[in-house]
Amino acid sequence: MKKLKMAKVLGLALILSIVVMPYNSIMALADNDDVTIIVNTDEPTNQDIVITVETSDDLSGIKEIVLPDGTKVEKESTEFIVSENGNYQFKVYDNALNETVGYVEIKNIDKQKPILELVPSTINPTNQDVTITIKATDEGSGIKEIILPDETKIEEESAEFIVSENGSYTFIARDNAGNETEEVIEITNIDKVPPVITVDDYTKEWTNKDITVKVSTDKGTLNETEYIFTENGSFTFIATDEAGNITEEIVEITNIDKVRPILKIIVGE
Repeated sequence: MKKLKMAKVLGLALILSIVVMPYNSIMALADNDDVTIIVNTDEPTNQDIVITVETSDDLSGIKEIVLPDGTKVEKESTEFIVSENGNYQFKVYDNALNETVGYVEIKNIDKQKPILELVPSTINPTNQDVTITIKATDEGSGIKEIILPDETKIEEESAEFIVSENGSYTFIARDNAGNETEEVIEITNIDKVPPVITVDDYTKEWTNKDITVKVSTDKGTLNETEYIFTENGSFTFIATDEAGNITEEIVEITNIDKVRPILKIIVGE
């Protein structure tokens, strides 16, 4: 607990007890030394602040307390709730109409959520991992931490998170007053599955004709959709998809025979 200015032992006194101390520090003023400001904590908050007003007068006694909104309370103590930052004036009168004035400037209320920005390293199809860059900003109490999808807490205003597969990823930014912002990013452009090449049926019997081999792929493009073998040999079909995955399929032909047989005719001995 921290005290600002001590009240007199005798005479009219005003005590303002403030539940939360602003992170920018409380400003307290009085028209004399009869005002005591009591600060209970030093943390920012996203809640309303309760200011407790306590008064005393050893002679004619307390007549009334005048709150910042003009409300008059005919008691020696009361509470006043503030929901936003600002300057607040409190007055107390005794029955002899002596007046004590105290001022409090509240700066620690922060009800504004942080701003959270998520940027993937690429939105194009890729067969690589995607790096998500996270940036959090807060103009009030400042960023306390960033919470990653794996629940890791980063006590910085920026971070990176690497994903190896498609899916939804949730990030949270939390400021020092407890305000939170949650953002979800959907990653759909990771493709690590290579294309599949399908080879159509072709003759595998001995033939003296050319053999045409046709192929197709389930995705991407082919270097050739067909190849005509005029002689025995091999050819490599290559399929490449948008993400850069590559599949190769080698077709080897060994059943072409265009060489005429040798005929030898022997007559007599």
